[in-house]
Amino acid sequence: MRPELKKYTEFLQQNYSSISGQRKELLIQIADAITIALKKNQLLNLMYVCTHNSRRSQFGQVWAHYAAHYLGIKNIHFFSGGTEITAFHQYAIDTLLRAGHEITEIKKKENPAVTFNFGENIPELKCFSKRFDNAENPSELIFALMTCGEAEHNCPLIPGALARFSINYEDPKKFDGTELQDSKYDERCLQIATESFFLFSNVKQRIFIYE
Repeated sequence: MRPELKKYTEFLQQNYSSISGQRKELLIQIADAITIALKKNQLLNLMYVCTHNSRRSQFGQVWAHYAAHYLGIKNIHFFSGGTEITAFHQYAIDTLLRAGHEITEIKKKENPAVTFNFGENIPELKCFSKRFDNAENPSELIFALMTCGEAEHNCPLIPGALARFSINYEDPKKFDGTELQDSKYDERCLQIATESFFLFSNVKQRIFIYE
């Protein structure tokens, strides 16, 4: 693991006080549902869904994948999708690099495919913008985590979803091209990363209790 990511990870696990009480209740509710579904099905697919699958849902997939594997949680796989296809936005990629992530490959094209290498026996992860029903996404045993209100409204049905939860995040896109751009992207990245670690820390606790 890169030293920058190790430092960022240590901060995340000390940053739970930044999560509001109402938000913690929602994340604990999701943790409970995940644990029950895992116990019943032995496998679960978490899909982060946003309109363009370019920023918030990509943050969600990357951080959830990393957090769960870092905490030793097995049998959950992580995906993302949109209601339309655009691209994994470069500003979002740059933000994850600032947080300490390592990119081992970027396939340059209009819709780039980005491969993340986390080290320490955490599987690498390939990300690119796609619809939620893309062939590379699962078709069953899905928990859909809706990261924006527009996707929640425009995506009334996700085939194969056992459950869906609204975990809306403010879109950093509105700050593109402004002096606040990097700080707002960093802020959203930190929020999603912190909530991912809080969520899967609670899943880990519940798995231990059930065992």
